[in-house]
Amino acid sequence: MKINSLWAGFIVLIITGCSSVTPQVNYYQLPPAPLTQQVDLTLPTLFVERIQLVDFLQQPNLLLQRDNGQIYVTKYHVWAESLDKAIARSLVNTLNKQQTIFRTYAQLAKNCTKNCFELRLLVEQFYPTEQSSVLFSGKYQLYRDQQLLVQQDFNFNQPLNNDGYRAAVTELQKLTVKLASQIKQQLTDSL
Repeated sequence: MKINSLWAGFIVLIITGCSSVTPQVNYYQLPPAPLTQQVDLTLPTLFVERIQLVDFLQQPNLLLQRDNGQIYVTKYHVWAESLDKAIARSLVNTLNKQQTIFRTYAQLAKNCTKNCFELRLLVEQFYPTEQSSVLFSGKYQLYRDQQLLVQQDFNFNQPLNNDGYRAAVTELQKLTVKLASQIKQQLTDSL
């Protein structure tokens, strides 16, 4: 009788131990590393002033759009920093890598008085879907010396070749590069 109750107690301990294991939280960082180069202070400057996210994107968790349009909030896959800051840093680092005719900073253009560009971005979609793609859409405005130059909608959709959130974050990063290229072209045309 004592042996059976010992075995029963041992089994209960094993089951309890297994059921209380908390899955590991995975953190994802979006932007590539910045360049290490000397800054030319005479170049025109683009300030990424404001990245505005729609309400449901203002959270640390990664999202997934289901086939029926429902948005699923992940529990164990989160951004390492707020998404607005991550997108801003990604754009800044990418724009500074792509060209040498202007410099980009993620800050307000308070003291800039001449040859200053400002970017304001509204992000409406930034997540993977159950259809094995990632979406990045929204609107942006480019200002030069406080006058509106460009107002543009964008809607990027990239297929996923691999499963998982890591692959989705990699493809989302590529879409920020695509947006940076579009912005770069518009700024180059206006210089």
